[in-house]
Formats: sequence, structure tokens, C-alpha cells
Amino acid sequence: MTPGFPPEIHVHLIAAIPHGLTVEYMPWSSRLYEEVPMPVKGELTVPDKPGLGLKFDRDAIKRFGVGA
Repeated sequence: MTPGFPPEIHVHLIAAIPHGLTVEYMPWSSRLYEEVPMPVKGELTVPDKPGLGLKFDRDAIKRFGVGA
């Protein structure tokens, strides 16, 4: 299994299955979050914060959002 977009979420899926191997890293949505898992030596570390370990960047949501 090699899921792609969004890698910030798929890193959890791959870590949870015994045959998980790779996550395609495309940082297209990384600007929406305050912190995202970043590849280090070709590997992503699963965040250890609650839930998915992601917190939306409120300024980015305002900047990139549609409508009001």
C-alpha cells in the first residue's frame, strides 16, 4: 500500500498496517498546518500528539479559504 495525498494523514495509515512501506511525500497541503511531519533521511515520523497530531494554521485558513 502506498497512499499519496495527504501525507500528513497517510503516515498514520501506513504505520498502522503490517505491510505498510511508503508514503508519497508531496507537501502541497503542508501550509495549512502549524506543524507537519517532515522527511528526515527519507523517513516520516508519526506525530505523537493527540489525534492526527495536526493543528490547522488559522492564518493560512483565512488566507487560502473560499468565502466568508
